[in-house]
Amino acid sequence: YSSVQITANSQWVIEENINWINIDKQTGAYNENVVISCIANPDTASRSGEISVVCGNALATISIYQNGTPYIIVDPDTVFFGADTDAIKVQVTSNIGWSAG
Repeated sequence: YSSVQITANSQWVIEENINWINIDKQTGAYNENVVISCIANPDTASRSGEISVVCGNALATISIYQNGTPYIIVDPDTVFFGADTDAIKVQVTSNIGWSAG
């Protein structure tokens, strides 16, 4: 979760229609903290959205970014070395940092 400080000179309302974002309060007045949380992202791709805070004719936008579920793929996932083979190339695909151990 993340806490966002809204600073306004009047009443405000949050407008959003993103089903994976939860906001602890949709309306408020003047200066308040709002807690934003996201449900787990089941996809490997990252996702993003925007939340609008409206106060009279004024509009502020909060951008939300969430990483995808980590994955790592190695190809081939099994290698066989012959008696005279010294190296085989393996391709690694991932959406996170990795290291060979």
